[in-house]
Amino acid sequence: MGHAGEQEQPREVRGGGLAARDIAAKCTIRNGSRLLPYINTRNTARDMGVIRGILGERKLSYIGWSYGTYLGAVYTQLFPRHSDRTVLDSAVDPANDNAVGLNWAITCADNTVSWPRDPARYRRDAHREKARHPIYGDFAANITPCAFWPRGAEPATRVDNTAAALVIQNQWDPQTPLSSGRALHRALHGSRLVYIHGGRGHTVYALPGAPARVTRTVDAYLTDGHLPKTDLTCNS
Repeated sequence: MGHAGEQEQPREVRGGGLAARDIAAKCTIRNGSRLLPYINTRNTARDMGVIRGILGERKLSYIGWSYGTYLGAVYTQLFPRHSDRTVLDSAVDPANDNAVGLNWAITCADNTVSWPRDPARYRRDAHREKARHPIYGDFAANITPCAFWPRGAEPATRVDNTAAALVIQNQWDPQTPLSSGRALHRALHGSRLVYIHGGRGHTVYALPGAPARVTRTVDAYLTDGHLPKTDLTCNS
């Protein structure tokens, strides 16, 4: 797809804005604006429900890491009667306000209501965040293809249920921070939080070096279906 010359673009759309718009334009051309609004987390969760039905299973047990935690939470919200043992490791905030780890299609379709459409807004936010956070910079505030994306077919799912999930969270997770894990724990009222004090890195369970107590707790839950009686704190 051809683009107008640089001299014809508003100042706020140049640079990163042009790249973001180019991604959105190419995805729209290749996939069609009729398809893109439907590539979202809700429909992925519905696909999981279809797979469960095809397999003849009454309930689905699930382990999700990172963005997979939001997907698992959405599944419990849409299909509570068909949810069984659910482990959510390194949780994305269910409000989904900054899901930068997702691919653009899902990120943009899930958040088209909240993503600003004015490129100048991103420019102002980026300058502000760079001043406030000199080390991290404006990474999370800069413009993305979502500013130019077709509107999603439906809003993102609000997670608010009593799913008996097990939420695993490192203290120093650089991608899904502790605040996100706690937010998901609050949204799933029947859940238990396993907090790794001093834990570093993104994702915990089934990785080399995972605290033994985390492994025992998750294994026991997946085996017998019983959550810990209270939230747990483990040392890294």
